[in-house]
Amino acid sequence: MILLRSQGGSREVLMGRRSKKSRFMPDVYVFPGGGLERDDGNVNSISELDSSIIPYMSVAGRLNHARRLAIAAIRETFEETGLMVGESGDVGNLDHPVWSLFREQKCVPSLSGLEYIGRAITPAYLPMRFHARFFLHETTRDLGQIGGDGELVDLQWLETHDALALPLADVTEFMLRHVIDLMQSNSRTIRYPLFTYQHNAARIKYPTT
Repeated sequence: MILLRSQGGSREVLMGRRSKKSRFMPDVYVFPGGGLERDDGNVNSISELDSSIIPYMSVAGRLNHARRLAIAAIRETFEETGLMVGESGDVGNLDHPVWSLFREQKCVPSLSGLEYIGRAITPAYLPMRFHARFFLHETTRDLGQIGGDGELVDLQWLETHDALALPLADVTEFMLRHVIDLMQSNSRTIRYPLFTYQHNAARIKYPTT
């Protein structure tokens, strides 16, 4: 999840640093995120994803899978940052610690507030591999108090260009630059990058449907 906010005439992005002991990308700054969980498919939402993005997400046309990925991004954002991305509503009666807290706060995910940005597949030589999708949420209000479960440290809002000076993985830097370019553009041209690797070198494609 790439969280943006406007502050003092500029845009800021929320970044956090992974622990030095992390098995994957230790001691670098990342966006909040993580993997799917079973309950992610059972969560109510107040609005749905734009169906036009589904063919670009590599989900075999399955709206339910695309929806689960978006819900997971919202859950992981809360777990790692303490911030709730959603609107007033009923998330449903789920026996899950995160969604129970959403229910207590009368907060429900709003998927139409997420903009799909692109995806990335980690190199074949890594012991841990991921197929990640990136979502953008531009917030115009307070999402809560930054905290989280401690998986990310040094959580802070940074002006987007200042964030580029942090220790970043190549895919994080690419997606952040991609978002900056989108923000500076007058239109949202449909170009959803796939960041992958070939012969151990980064390769960017722009798949079509």
